[in-house]
Amino acid sequence: MKLFQKSHKITIVQPALDIITEEAVKARDVDKERGGSLVGIQADKESFILYSIPTGQNAHTSGVHIDTDEVFQNHCINRIRS
Repeated sequence: MKLFQKSHKITIVQPALDIITEEAVKARDVDKERGGSLVGIQADKESFILYSIPTGQNAHTSGVHIDTDEVFQNHCINRIRS
């Protein structure tokens, strides 16, 4: 199998990276999926991650499945928009 990959740079601001790291540590600690949303700007060869939204406290997770907290996610996205 041959894998083709375009060169694409991803830049993540520190506060967003902090949340990503925190979610990863929580996932490891409880052995359940964690995940949220990334919000940013995309260009042809670069993406800028400006915000990372955590899973949310009302998410339903297991070791192989996740349903994020939709109400929490949408609230955060609306705050970012304004």
